[in-house]
Parts: sequence; structure tokens; C-alpha cells
Amino acid sequence: MKTNKIFTGILLMIFALSFTMISCSENKEEKKEATQKEVVQEKKDEKPVETSKPKPEEKFKKKYHSFDLNKDGQVTKEEFLERSHAEFKEKDKNQDAMIDKDECPGFAMLNPKGNPVDEDTYVKLRGERFDEMDTNKDGVISEDDFVTYKMAFVKKMKAKKMAEAAETK
Repeated sequence: MKTNKIFTGILLMIFALSFTMISCSENKEEKKEATQKEVVQEKKDEKPVETSKPKPEEKFKKKYHSFDLNKDGQVTKEEFLERSHAEFKEKDKNQDAMIDKDECPGFAMLNPKGNPVDEDTYVKLRGERFDEMDTNKDGVISEDDFVTYKMAFVKKMKAKKMAEAAETK
């Protein structure tokens, strides 16, 4: 009889232990699921990281400031032309003292004749662009003038490419 009580006690303890272990295991699973749900919700709440290219306006604003050599917040024609000389050297990848359409994406719009140009001609053409941007003819272009002109230039380039593509079909 005493053996039966001991045996029953051991069985009850084993059952209680098993139940406790199962409960703990279920609690861990519930906590794990809750944690996973929190992580998923946090990810939903997070704003997506911008991996796209900067907007053209932002690129043009940055470029505008590269022309402001004395950093006074305005670009004069002298600064623009001086920076254009440096720009020519940067674009002349094959260093033949000429720029052609392969070295300058906007070349066809800058130089409608299409033939390669030397540095003086390039700077002269850039000076003509400055004059177009300087709408109030005060010898200074604002960031807004520059960005507006460049955005219109991009539209012209896209329209030209579309027209060329349509012609080849």
C-alpha cells in the first residue's frame, strides 16, 4: 500500500512537471509569436529607406553651387565661364583637347551642328547658355534661374530622344 502511494505520488509529480513544462513551452511560443508580430508591426511602421537617385532639381542645385566660386550665393558670368573651363577639362575624357557627343551627354543641345568643339568654343557656347539663363540681364543667375533652365533642358533632351526613337521604328 505504501508503495502504491509513493508510486501515485511520483506519477502525480511527473504529471505536474510535464504540465508545467508544456505550459512553459506554450508561453514561450506565445511570447515568440508576440515578439515576431511586434517586429513585423515595427517594420510596417518604419519609413522606407530612400534608395532612389536624387531628384534632378537637387542635382542641379548642387551643380549651381559648384559655379559659385567665391561662395557669395550668386553666380556671375565670370564665375560661370571660369567653371566652364574646368568643366571642359573634366569632360574631355580622351584628352584630345576636343569635346564630342560621346563625352558630353547634352552636347547635341549645346552644339546643334554636332561637330567636336575645342575649349574656347565650348566656353563660348556655355556663355550663350548663361545669357539665356540670365533672364533679367543683370549679369548674375540665381539658383532658381539655373534649375529652371536645366529642367527645361532635360525635357528637351527627353523629347529629342523620343523623336529619334520614333524615327528609327
